[in-house]
Amino acid sequence: MTRAAARCPAPPVCRHCRRSWLPPLAPVRPNRRPPPADLIPHRPHRLLIDGAQTPNRTKEQPVTDTAVATTADAAYASDLLSLPEELQLALPAITGHLRFGSMDIAVAALIDLALRGRIVATKSRFGQPSSAKLTLVDATPIGNAPLDAVIQAFTARGKPWKAYSAVTDLWATVSEATTASLVARGALAAHGTMRDRDGRLEPLDQALRDDTMRRVDRAPAVDDPRATVLLDIRQHSAWGWTPKPGQTRPPVLADYPENAAITARGALSALYIATGSAI
Repeated sequence: MTRAAARCPAPPVCRHCRRSWLPPLAPVRPNRRPPPADLIPHRPHRLLIDGAQTPNRTKEQPVTDTAVATTADAAYASDLLSLPEELQLALPAITGHLRFGSMDIAVAALIDLALRGRIVATKSRFGQPSSAKLTLVDATPIGNAPLDAVIQAFTARGKPWKAYSAVTDLWATVSEATTASLVARGALAAHGTMRDRDGRLEPLDQALRDDTMRRVDRAPAVDDPRATVLLDIRQHSAWGWTPKPGQTRPPVLADYPENAAITARGALSALYIATGSAI
């Protein structure tokens, strides 16, 4: 017997006919003829429930903001300032000076565009609200510097943006556009830039700043939803919310319409995480 034969065991031998045989690798199923068509149970395409027909169940569709017509801009035509401009005026002073806006300004711009029907969000099936996918549905310029800066960034990107990435990537561009717009309106004077260590803003229209701060400092009101949005943004940033016992993150105060709810909650969640406020 060779060494190779010793390593390979011999196949089993039948004890009756002394012939070697190998068991089949898998059981062989006999061929079955299909049953006649009249015996196949009928499965209706629709179910009759309480007299109403319901369509077949299809693949689960993603939850999205309801797309609204771009004529929603007309509802904001009377507002002289956009949300990022109002928020910049209402920011609290640090060491006696008005600071440049950062990620909170980008959140205000995204929510403003969602309220105008320019951005539609798709809710993430898994993960945080900040993973919502933002899609630009109308690239027509609005005529407001910070909002047009966001529209141009979405157009240049050419594909949707996740809420967290949009906030962290666009904040510098939106903040610079907001500052330039308010300086051009005569509401602020800029001393340096946001990249300068000693850069600061000086309010020139103090009455406008005081009015905006009063609106944001009061309790949420139904008659002024934009002020409630600004209060939401301030609470989700690192400067405006103190957790109470049993709370892990600030509540959403504004009753956002359906066409902006996913965008608003995604942007607010991104701000809360990005500014280091997450617990």
